[in-house]
Amino acid sequence: MGLLQQLNNRDALSKTAQQVADTILADPQAALSLPIAELARRASVSEPSVNRLCRSLGCKGYPDFKVKLSGELSSTQGKV
Repeated sequence: MGLLQQLNNRDALSKTAQQVADTILADPQAALSLPIAELARRASVSEPSVNRLCRSLGCKGYPDFKVKLSGELSSTQGKV
């Protein structure tokens, strides 16, 4: 299951993780350029909450999440 699918699976996420997921899903491309502090601010959560979500999705942390999300976005755009 891809990152975007996991982010859309709201039932599996805590309320805080849902806030981060909603912020990312609102504009996944923009999320790639946001520093963790800005993403946390936009989602109204702490930076550790963002990292926890990333780790729960199988990433090592936010930088790893952005790399994997970038790859997923470029592969889905290539299919369009």
